[in-house]
Amino acid sequence: MRTASEAGARVARAWACLGANALVLPGLGSILGGSRLSGVLQILSSLGGFVLTMLWAASWIGKAVADGALPVDLGPDIARGAVGILLFAVSWLWGVASGVVLVRQARAEADARR
Repeated sequence: MRTASEAGARVARAWACLGANALVLPGLGSILGGSRLSGVLQILSSLGGFVLTMLWAASWIGKAVADGALPVDLGPDIARGAVGILLFAVSWLWGVASGVVLVRQARAEADARR
């Protein structure tokens, strides 16, 4: 059975996990909060989205350098960039949702101890 101070520490840890998911790396807080599979999937999807977005950005910058001017359009690899942005956004939202669940669970446990 947990004491009130242990429950308070659990709430603080849950907030830290939410912050890690939202501000550091989606999935990191989930892993620290005990959801390993969910956290690994969030990390992989966020890194995949980041890589796809950077590949598009490198392609766009390469076209700008080759042409000597900024491209008028978003380049031929815009679909890759859009998928990357969407993938990262979904993993970020998933990470934030996972963090919110951790905070709610910790708060409910702390309230039950009072």
